[in-house]
Amino acid sequence: DGVPVAMFDERMTTMTASRYLNETGTHGKKRKQVIDTLSAQIILQNCLDRLKYMT
Repeated sequence: DGVPVAMFDERMTTMTASRYLNETGTHGKKRKQVIDTLSAQIILQNCLDRLKYMT
């Protein structure tokens, strides 16, 4: 039997991360360093939350 596959929409994660960084006052070079990491964390958390409700 195959491995289950789930699709997740990640289009809004960078915008969500950007809004969070605006709210926390993170700007400039520091912002560029963390936005991709924060976006990845948001994607992972969204996936885990969705999978929790699928099982």
